[in-house]
Amino acid sequence: MIEKEKQLCASLLMMLLIVTPFTVLSDDQFCAGTWSYVAFDDYSAVGLATNGSLYAWGVNQFGQLGTGTNIYQTTPAIVNPSGPDMVQVADSLYYVLSRAANGSVYGWGSNWYGSVGPAAATPQYTPLRINTLGACTFINVHHGPVATSYAIKAAGTLWAFGQNYHGQLGQPLSTSQSSTPVKIGTATDWKSVWPASRDAHVCGIKNNGNLYCWGENYYGQVGDGSSTDRITPFRIGSATDNFTVVAPVLYGTIALKSDGTLWGWGTTWWGLFADGQNYSSSAVPKQIAAGKTFKSIAVHDNYMIAVDTSGKLWGWGDNTFFVPNSAAVGIQNTPHQVATGTAWASVYVSVGSQMNAIGSAFAIKTNGDLFAWGSNDQGQLGLGLAASIVNVPTKVNGLGADAAFVYSGGYDSGVITVNGELFVTGWNNFNLLGDGTINASNSFEACTDRSLKCTSHVCHARRLRE
Repeated sequence: MIEKEKQLCASLLMMLLIVTPFTVLSDDQFCAGTWSYVAFDDYSAVGLATNGSLYAWGVNQFGQLGTGTNIYQTTPAIVNPSGPDMVQVADSLYYVLSRAANGSVYGWGSNWYGSVGPAAATPQYTPLRINTLGACTFINVHHGPVATSYAIKAAGTLWAFGQNYHGQLGQPLSTSQSSTPVKIGTATDWKSVWPASRDAHVCGIKNNGNLYCWGENYYGQVGDGSSTDRITPFRIGSATDNFTVVAPVLYGTIALKSDGTLWGWGTTWWGLFADGQNYSSSAVPKQIAAGKTFKSIAVHDNYMIAVDTSGKLWGWGDNTFFVPNSAAVGIQNTPHQVATGTAWASVYVSVGSQMNAIGSAFAIKTNGDLFAWGSNDQGQLGLGLAASIVNVPTKVNGLGADAAFVYSGGYDSGVITVNGELFVTGWNNFNLLGDGTINASNSFEACTDRSLKCTSHVCHARRLRE
């Protein structure tokens, strides 16, 4: 995988001036829709419109844009225009899965280890229905270099396909991969599944809130008390425990219960368990920030931010980019109140394979105001500032409406407002701003003038004003 990524990086810059022959939507057509989801990986982006249309743009060397070629897209292009309406999308570095309104699952992209399905080519340039899955209610993939895919069928059974080096398929380690979806266990009550971004462990939540983990476990990240890879899902805690959020990260796992208590297991070198130690390792769950209860968490490999049930904003972990603590350096290994006030509602942090080198954070207040801080070397905070680091939460202006969702892929970030409008900002070296250029942006600017083209990087999906 490392060698393939080196080859990709070496060839990407040579592709930047290629003119795409793929038909993209006109400005009026593109601006007519609103957005429900957007995601950025290191090289490409995918967005889901509320009308079920799926768009992709950026690098396309392995067909991950689903446009029928391997030519990159400088502006958003519709994926599979004659296909069904989509309701969910899950993107990895080099491939994508999507789920249609009728439950059908489609895959396209690199297809290394069979992660796009049994009938797919390598690479697969157009979305291909994975017929053996039938109707599904949930899909997910490892966002980083691990090529394993997961799907929950309508009957509540859990299935996986792709790489199995650490037992994440629920199969013996002698089975290195499977392009045919295989069932994990016999349970029929799975609700969601959450793979780690950058290692091969995975956790799933059942309908009753019980949490299970399996896969790579050298650092105790499965939470079963051992350091042995596990091929069968292991229940975390008791049968009465109700988990609402789980965040598998590199070498560890963080999970939030319905009672607001926060738990962690695995290994951290960055104070992620907030126990006063930089290095901490536990192969069984341990409570984080005992005495506090939380309602929203966002977990990076090296740090995390959280909103407690009173609305206060907290942070701890690696403080290289001053995310947990604006006045300290090094590692913040106990909870620190990041900003004053009790009106904080939800939080987001950088994701992607470049996570270790990047530390950006976003928080939305109860009134819809968006704040950003941390790493800003490519303008990814959208604050209009040239500073490479912003050490305190700073209000983002120019959105024109309350923020509803944030996705920061590292050097490029996207915000969707309550009106379903999409704004992007950042590096743009791989056309992730989708404006037809590789010009960077450091701000989210309002687009209220009807004369402005919606191919501008600041107004992709702004509705046309009368």
